[in-house]
Amino acid sequence: MEKKIESAEEKLALIRKGFPKDPCRDCLFEEDDGCNCQDRKDYRAKLQHLRDIGVYDLMYDIQEIESQRSWIVWIRREKGENDERIASIQKEINELEKKCEDALTQLKEAADEVKKNKKTEAEMYKIIENGMERLCSVEEAEAVIAAFNKCNHIFSVDEMWRTQKVIYLNDQNAEAIHYTKQNPLIVTYVGRGGTFDVPCYMDQEGRYYFDENNGRNGLDLYTGAWKNEDGGEICGEPNEHVTRPVICEDPFVRSDYEFDFRILSRLKMDCDYFLGCGNGYEGHLHHKTVEKQCDEMEKMWNALPTNERPEWLTLDQIKEYRSSMLKKRAEQENKA
Repeated sequence: MEKKIESAEEKLALIRKGFPKDPCRDCLFEEDDGCNCQDRKDYRAKLQHLRDIGVYDLMYDIQEIESQRSWIVWIRREKGENDERIASIQKEINELEKKCEDALTQLKEAADEVKKNKKTEAEMYKIIENGMERLCSVEEAEAVIAAFNKCNHIFSVDEMWRTQKVIYLNDQNAEAIHYTKQNPLIVTYVGRGGTFDVPCYMDQEGRYYFDENNGRNGLDLYTGAWKNEDGGEICGEPNEHVTRPVICEDPFVRSDYEFDFRILSRLKMDCDYFLGCGNGYEGHLHHKTVEKQCDEMEKMWNALPTNERPEWLTLDQIKEYRSSMLKKRAEQENKA
């Protein structure tokens, strides 16, 4: 089993590295294969090794995929669209990709199986810390004991735990930890701030915190936030991680439609520029005409859920943009 795993890992490493470079590519003897320098011999030996371990054909197929992709790009650029020919080449690419994917999957599964077996066979120890059990390796157990002694200085380090493979750790601060878990931190969202402009929260004691998850996947609070009483903004950088349970009735949550908001904002900016410094030139619009620009804005706005539609851009405002921009365009056409 060990030999099989090492072989699989070697194959994966050689595949990632790719074919060796031919040192005599530009040699005068290259066409009749008459060059017998040492570099050429080493090159042939490397290719033979790839054949011996059974990855030469797989690597050739991977190289062929990239070649065929380059061929498609060339056809499109130099010969124009040739759908039938491209479809035939793409079919070959798909077949080769499937073949290569299956071969690489087998190699990775073989390597993963060995690693899994090694981990299973490793010596494991049971740690019972304040009533909670978990299994860990001898290195992890030694690290846990060292950390525990650093905080408590009560664990007697002897060889008994190595024999029994069970470690009992009773933390003197367990009551304090239990109290913390039973008394969660209650916070309220108070806006964005800090050096990295992240959501900020305030607890019942008036202390401020940063949410490093930035409105995604729940709260991940850090200390280090403080409020500038002169300007009212929240300043600072994340410091210590908050380990207590956190409760927030109405946390800041990022919208799933942020990308749509950005596009709408960009289109709105185009309209403002068109009516201002753009001087009614439709080339400044993303969709090149007033009608298409406003049609797309109305389409995106109507596609948003009712509770996600932006307050900074209403449907009436879009219609007003259309009217004003058509009038501006007509004025420029009359001047011409």
